[in-house]
Amino acid sequence: MTDKQFTKLKTAKKLVDFLKQERCDTYYHYTTLETFKKILESKKLRFTRGDSVTLNDLHECDEKGSKELHQRSYIACFTTRFDESIAMWKLYSNGNPNIVRIQMSSEIVRKWLNEVSIEIF
Repeated sequence: MTDKQFTKLKTAKKLVDFLKQERCDTYYHYTTLETFKKILESKKLRFTRGDSVTLNDLHECDEKGSKELHQRSYIACFTTRFDESIAMWKLYSNGNPNIVRIQMSSEIVRKWLNEVSIEIF
């Protein structure tokens, strides 16, 4: 599967299978400094519920899926691009100046994916 085919993935299982493949060396996750501290303290990366008011695109559930689906969904965003635009991520941060980027090796991400369970709705 090519990276261009990534956008055509239709199921959670296919997404996880795609991510388990050796595609990159590093994944990045942008978050607030406050959330980063919580990740370090708990040693857990938590996803945000799909209908949370803390998401930057509150209209996405109306455009993609339904409110009921988003109430049962959890979201976390990652990128593989080292040259990601910090200015763009600050725009998504709702003006919070304390944004950090966490760097994770693909080995760690694949290990996590092997341990996670996927529910199909």
